[in-house]
Amino acid sequence: MLIGTIIIFLAVLSALVLGHELGHFLAARKLGVRVLEFGMGLPPKMKTLWTDKLGTAFTLNWLPFGGFVAMEEGEADSVGDFDSFRSEAKLTSDAKAVAAKSLPQPYYAKPAWQRFAVIAAGPVFSIAMGLVAFIVIFGVKGIPEKYTYPRIGEVVEGSPAQAAGLKEGMAVVSVDGEEQESLEQLIGAIVAQGGQEITLEVIRDCLRDTNKDCEKEKAEKISVYVRSAEEIPEGEGAMGVVFEGAFVLKHPWYLTIPLAIKEGLVQSIWLIKEILRAIGGLAVDLMGGKDVGNVVAGPVGMVDMVQKTGLFREGFWAIVSFAGMLSINLGIMNFLPFPALDGGRLLLIALEKVVRRERIAKVERILNTAGFLVLIGLMVLVTGNDIWRLIGR
Repeated sequence: MLIGTIIIFLAVLSALVLGHELGHFLAARKLGVRVLEFGMGLPPKMKTLWTDKLGTAFTLNWLPFGGFVAMEEGEADSVGDFDSFRSEAKLTSDAKAVAAKSLPQPYYAKPAWQRFAVIAAGPVFSIAMGLVAFIVIFGVKGIPEKYTYPRIGEVVEGSPAQAAGLKEGMAVVSVDGEEQESLEQLIGAIVAQGGQEITLEVIRDCLRDTNKDCEKEKAEKISVYVRSAEEIPEGEGAMGVVFEGAFVLKHPWYLTIPLAIKEGLVQSIWLIKEILRAIGGLAVDLMGGKDVGNVVAGPVGMVDMVQKTGLFREGFWAIVSFAGMLSINLGIMNFLPFPALDGGRLLLIALEKVVRRERIAKVERILNTAGFLVLIGLMVLVTGNDIWRLIGR
């Protein structure tokens, strides 16, 4: 149901935002930055759960979405002013040095590298949470093993594939005599022949979840029609098949742990590359004046996508996988050097080495406020576009 999808989506997104803020909080605590409040949910405040010995109030807020960390900032142009967090009592130089090392200080009283670490910790924590999610999935479900030749996992009834005699479990060796190096290339080679008949070299009766008994010598040729883009029914492919490129293999626990870590890293790095590639492509399209409304989606569009694909109905591990992808996406997006995002603040800290600190301080809050307003405006536009697409569908 749609309501269930919305609730799960908001719960996942809120947990990821709260984890992102936890990264900022832990780094601030480690580096001695005073944290005034760690909020669960967004204001208005419902109640203060407790206040720890360092003066941080842990609060529960009325809007059950994400969370926030409020640090004592101090004055942006008062770096090194360690008296700002003490009483007005006079301190000797020795006492001031001890206080600087032992007591929490305002954010801007910290050196540049420590402020950089506090801000970077949020997106780094988001990416790390995604990595952990993938490692846990591989550790529990098993390690993916690539098929020597992609398999047909499903044949749609009434499709050209069924008419040609293709069946579930067949391995596809080549397209028109040419072997493809990956599942993606295989699909690309098939789609490129839309509106024509192609010859597939297939192996029948291959065993599932193994590469054994699936030798190329057993291959035979089958001709099948590939539908053009205009002929493809919604939710189906060019031939009406679902391909499988890998199977899951279980290992002893002492092998599963290192293999799961390795596969989790591989999956995370691949996803980061894909996200960066998509961002680069979007930037090129925007500079070229192209309409990107159909490729950009906000929360409403994402809920619609999840609902249409039935992702959450596939069970707990599908939700964990979605959370891992979304968490890494959140981390990468926050690293973008745009004002109000973590990446914009990191850029300003880095510029302190080139431009004088006082000059950066004069424009920092203005840029962050302006950037925040721009982001809110973009979110409104994207959400409006999502709703418009749903109405017009």
